[in-house]
Amino acid sequence: MNQVYLPKELQPSSCRTLARIGKDFDGGYIIDARNIQISDCLIGLGMNDDWSFEEHFTDLQKIPTYIFDGTVGQSRFIKNLILSIIRIDNISIFLHWVKTIFKYHFFFNGSKKHIRLLVDEIKGKEFISFKELIEQYFVEEDKKVFLKIDIEGSEYRLLDHLVNISDKISGMVIEFHNVDLHIDKIVKFTNNFSLKLCHVHANNYGGVNKFDVPLAIECTYSSSSFSNSKDASCPNEIDMPNNPLSQDLQIIFN
Repeated sequence: MNQVYLPKELQPSSCRTLARIGKDFDGGYIIDARNIQISDCLIGLGMNDDWSFEEHFTDLQKIPTYIFDGTVGQSRFIKNLILSIIRIDNISIFLHWVKTIFKYHFFFNGSKKHIRLLVDEIKGKEFISFKELIEQYFVEEDKKVFLKIDIEGSEYRLLDHLVNISDKISGMVIEFHNVDLHIDKIVKFTNNFSLKLCHVHANNYGGVNKFDVPLAIECTYSSSSFSNSKDASCPNEIDMPNNPLSQDLQIIFN
């Protein structure tokens, strides 16, 4: 297993109630299972063609769910299906899009909604700012929301907002991109955020720089209480490599 390095400030606290939510390999995340039962709403930022995390979460706790992603939708999936028919040399691609269209149709109904907007601080009808999202979807003061954030680099624009509304968050998993360029921001956010860092995983799809720093990491924060002892094993026994064809990355905190 290849070793990568992160600052000791990002070593997670030991948590005995971690659980994997979502599918195997890329698409699943490790979270504090206690956060599920105290969540009144689930908000996902970023979806692509995989909402297995939200599907699994809402199987365990049936709550209103909003996933924001303006880059995909039923029409995009149908277009991809048609293109796969034209290039039918790989039947698995065709079957993937058939399955995706059916799963999309049956999952997004009732209290589960796909909002076709991108969450970013950019002006335009295809965008919603995080401040606007908070005003529209964090309506009840006594309600707690679980957040899943994977928005390909725009997450850094949200960090101050997340600190300000931390009392409304039951738990959060967030993927940080271009980690080597933003490591100070991640450390500062973790220190200022009232939720405790309880898990870190290096995404082996993201690559590693010449100093063996992982370029994409998945960080989980929990509002539940647990000991201050540090978790020495990253990855742990329930982690899986994002890319199953490559070894997972062992994180050394120094």
